[in-house]
Amino acid sequence: MVRDSLRAGQRVAGPAVVVERETATVVTSPFDVVMQSDGSLLLLRKEAAR
Repeated sequence: MVRDSLRAGQRVAGPAVVVERETATVVTSPFDVVMQSDGSLLLLRKEAAR
């Protein structure tokens, strides 16, 4: 996933890699990533299946 293509509030389920020009953020399977309105990425742990 290219970071510039993410919009505020968009959620991407892990596993995923969010790529930028000079870095990348690896999102492992227990997490989702949400683009925040200030441009930061918020990683959220998924709830365990019951």
